[in-house]
Amino acid sequence: MVHVYLIAQIRNLGGKYYVVFIGRALGIYDNWAEASRQVHKFTNAKHRSYKDRREAESTYTEFLQHNGRNVQYGASPSWTSPTMNRLLRYQLDVAIEERDHARRIATLSTNMLSEVVAHVMGDDEVHDSTQQGGTK
Repeated sequence: MVHVYLIAQIRNLGGKYYVVFIGRALGIYDNWAEASRQVHKFTNAKHRSYKDRREAESTYTEFLQHNGRNVQYGASPSWTSPTMNRLLRYQLDVAIEERDHARRIATLSTNMLSEVVAHVMGDDEVHDSTQQGGTK
């Protein structure tokens, strides 16, 4: 959070921060050009400028909590868009599938290795060698 704040302060020396509460993409913007694209010709758009990033973040966080939305500290407006949320959810689902697949492969590999060892050494020899710490 501190790093994001410092980077934002460096990028926006002496400028204002704009919070878009109702618009195309909600969020905190560090320049009017970006913020205005979210509210220009948007019916009932609501936005406000702040001189301090922390005040903008605090107000935006309160707005999100009051309206029952997830709070994402330091998130740029693109990270709060519905399209980006769907993409992130898809990426998470893929990552979970890959993890589960890797677990299944590891289990199958272990089972196959046990079968090969048992076939090569014989069931009795495998059992004896595991009891003796793997040495004959």
